[in-house]
Amino acid sequence: MVVTFNFPPKVGKGGFMKKVLFLVTLIILLLTLVPFDVKASKICFGVKGGMNMSDITGEDVELLEESLNLDLGIKMGMVGGIFLELGLTDMLGVQIEVLYSSKGSKGEFEFLGVEGDMAFNLSYIDIPILLKFKIPIEGPIEPELFIGPSLGYNLSSEIVVEAEGEKETEDLGDETKSIDFGLEFGGGVGYNLGGGKIIIDARYVLGLTSISEYEDEEIKNTNISIRLGYAFPL
Repeated sequence: MVVTFNFPPKVGKGGFMKKVLFLVTLIILLLTLVPFDVKASKICFGVKGGMNMSDITGEDVELLEESLNLDLGIKMGMVGGIFLELGLTDMLGVQIEVLYSSKGSKGEFEFLGVEGDMAFNLSYIDIPILLKFKIPIEGPIEPELFIGPSLGYNLSSEIVVEAEGEKETEDLGDETKSIDFGLEFGGGVGYNLGGGKIIIDARYVLGLTSISEYEDEEIKNTNISIRLGYAFPL
C-alpha cells in the first residue's frame, strides 16, 4: 500500500546559511546593546541529549485524519547536540544550541476496511537562540526560564505505512520545506558540581510556519522535549 499526499521547491543550502548568518548577526547586534563586562561574563560550553515527544498539526492534518479515519499522535524521538551559553549579567544570558532532532507523528488508521499504522519521520538540525532568565537563589541550584526563536534545517522526511503485513516507505523530501521556524520556551534547573554544571530542562517548541512546500497546505511541527546536559566554563 502506498499513500501519497502533498507536503511543500526546497530552499537551497545557500538560503539556509543566509538565514543562520542573519540570526547570528542579529544576536551580536542585540548583545552590543546590553552593557556587560566581557571579561567578567561567564561563557560555558556544553553537551545535551534527551527525548522529543513530537506531533504535526494544522488544518490539512485534520483533513487527512478525517479522510483515512486516522488518529495521529505523539511520536517519540531523540534529540542531542552542543550549546554555548554567554552570561550577560547575574540574571540574564543568551544560549545558542546546535542539535540533531527527530520529529514527526504516528498513529493508526482504518480505510476501506484495511487497518494499519502510519508514521511521519522527520529529522532536523535545529538552531535555537534562547534568552535565559536566571532566578537567583542561594545554594548550588540555579533555576532558569528561557524563550527564543528556533531555525530548523530538514535533513530527511518520509512517510511509512504498514498494513496487512506489508510495509511501504515514501520519501517526502521534495514536498517538505528545507527550513522550519519555531518558538521555544520552557524552564530548567542547573546544579553546580565541581567545575561544571548538570542541567535538566523541559521545553515546548511551537511551529510558526508550515513545513509543506505547497502554499495552500498548513502542516506545522509541535514538540515537547526533556533534555539532560552538562556545561563547563571556558
